[in-house]
Amino acid sequence: MHFDYSDMYEFYQLKGEMHMPEVPIKTYSDHRMAMSFAPLGLLGEIRIEDPEVVDKSYPGFWGDLVKAGFKISSIQ
Repeated sequence: MHFDYSDMYEFYQLKGEMHMPEVPIKTYSDHRMAMSFAPLGLLGEIRIEDPEVVDKSYPGFWGDLVKAGFKISSIQ
């Protein structure tokens, strides 16, 4: 992963390229891990291990992402 940044107008503008992980992202039973990595799905296909862990704090999380335009599927 490589990013260049510039400090403009009190915010960072990131430019770079990223190669998506080929292994599932482990949540370690922490809902924050699943929720924080989920936006990477906008850049490419990712797999999040134990996705139901978000139910403890935000039961509608995955459904809301679908409403926002994410494509989510269940795999075994």
